[in-house]
Amino acid sequence: SLIEEEVKFQFIRSFKKCIGGGSREALPSVDKVYSTMKSLPEINAFSDMEEVKKDDVTGITNEKQAFILQNIFGSQPFKKIVQKLHKKMMYLAEDTYAHFLSDLKKTSDRKAAEEQQQLNKGRKRKGGKDKSGSMPKITFIDDDDDATTGREKNDTDRQAMVSCGGLSMKINIDHMQKLERLHKRTLSNILGADESSSFARLLFTLLLRYDALEGAGLQSAIPHSVFRFLHNKFECKFESFASPFNCYEMKQGGDSEYGTAFGDTDAWFGSEGSFFGVDFLSKGGCFQANPPFASEFMECMYQRMHHFLSMTNGDNDTVDEEVPPIQFAIFVPAWAESSGWQSLMSSPYLSKHCIIDQKKHYYAEGTQHRRTQRESNAKDGGKGSYRIASFDTSVFFLQNAAAKKKWPLDDEVQDGLEKAFALTEDEEEVKKSSVKSKKLSQKSADRQAKKETTTQQKKVTKQQQPEKKKRKKSSTAGKKKTLMSGGEDEMNIFNSLGLVDGDGNEGKQRKKSRSKKHR
Repeated sequence: SLIEEEVKFQFIRSFKKCIGGGSREALPSVDKVYSTMKSLPEINAFSDMEEVKKDDVTGITNEKQAFILQNIFGSQPFKKIVQKLHKKMMYLAEDTYAHFLSDLKKTSDRKAAEEQQQLNKGRKRKGGKDKSGSMPKITFIDDDDDATTGREKNDTDRQAMVSCGGLSMKINIDHMQKLERLHKRTLSNILGADESSSFARLLFTLLLRYDALEGAGLQSAIPHSVFRFLHNKFECKFESFASPFNCYEMKQGGDSEYGTAFGDTDAWFGSEGSFFGVDFLSKGGCFQANPPFASEFMECMYQRMHHFLSMTNGDNDTVDEEVPPIQFAIFVPAWAESSGWQSLMSSPYLSKHCIIDQKKHYYAEGTQHRRTQRESNAKDGGKGSYRIASFDTSVFFLQNAAAKKKWPLDDEVQDGLEKAFALTEDEEEVKKSSVKSKKLSQKSADRQAKKETTTQQKKVTKQQQPEKKKRKKSSTAGKKKTLMSGGEDEMNIFNSLGLVDGDGNEGKQRKKSRSKKHR
């Protein structure tokens, strides 16, 4: 144990000190101790010097000294002392830990009481009970620059605040409207009605859940332009690992099909739950997968994909007309050394593997739902709510026999993916961003002009300041007389500041008058 090693270390240290003459007490010589120990019958087992363990006597080169120390460390009294020390340390550690937990609980209770007290004070100021704390409330944040930049109040490039119980979560209007559409569509499919009075509560719960994850990269997604390419090329309609915030919304009125990590909060917005609970055999078709970038998770994902592909693949890749085509388009980092990547690469159902260069493609920002278009453009160099990839991306296409026949993969797939990932084919988004960038550039020009006007006014003000200082100097003559009631040290300071004449005549006269009064 660590305690035993420490005791041995300190013992050897003291032993060396005694041998070197560092001790004042009269001690027997090493030769005498060695001969005495050799004569003892209990130590016959250690008479052979080759049996001395070097680990126990590190730093001891003398054979006699090593023999003495080895026999001491191997004796029963020494072991009993170490055991007693070990027990004492354990009791001390348990006692310290118990005190720590007790102090921690006291501190926690005190903090909770202080927070409750502050909350009660806030409710008293508002008058009566805090009714807003029971149900979430949506309010819209008005930009301070609206009046100066000419922004319309119904502009979607704004933010809303969802508040409840003292907590407030931000979301931009564009994403909130998207979630409202998904919620209404889900209610219409299930209940036949699209009106809900609980949207604010469900939205607040959703925002809290994903905010608890933290990290912008945890919820990154492929750009909508890439999913649009998969939809046009392979009729892809399902995202295996998405969220209500970043899922692709069909523009033609079709239902967005996607799986998410949290079925309890996401199902109200159209989620079909966890990827590991989806029946891909009954669905059939092309499924996009952008899993969390963890090797073990990627391996588990592949095992489930392999299960459905093996179920639907006939012998010798023969195509059964009753078996639906199943294809998985998987987007993961090109980590060739990871087990997850290797399991995908070695799959018998791999039809094509594409590599997208890190510097040439983007991913959708995980926190895009919080940021306005202006914030996104300022942070991402004009690419809106996208962030440049951190690694090369591997795109794996796994197919059963029916999918190979329906969607043969050629070189156009690589070219199409590269263009979509580079955001060059997202014409609709490019048009929107160009219009917004023009507005933003005009607003920035207005701000710059306003800044220049303010700077010019400050320069004029600075030029007029000397005249004001002169006026103040003459008006403070009376105060100067009051301040000069001290000694010559104070006068020297005033002289250096130019508040009195250099010869200090006024100070000398005052000094004479004070000396007369004193007499």
